[in-house]
Amino acid sequence: MDEPGPAQRLTGEGAKISIYFGSMAGGEIGPTVEYVHAEAILLTCPEFLKRVTKWGIISLPFATTEAIHAMIRFFYTGKVPFHE
Repeated sequence: MDEPGPAQRLTGEGAKISIYFGSMAGGEIGPTVEYVHAEAILLTCPEFLKRVTKWGIISLPFATTEAIHAMIRFFYTGKVPFHE
């Protein structure tokens, strides 16, 4: 039997994914970590779970606070906020 992939392994009740956003060049700002429920990601963006390690971690490049909040909001609502 094949070992379960991240989507199957990490979607148990209450499971969370740790998303690490890298630090800026020169280290002015340290990495930011956000925790998102795996079930929310499975519903809105299941392809994202394929890039998560078996420990429930993914590293992404540096992002602004606004971009991070928009990404987290997307995982929970399935919508991207647009400001007029």
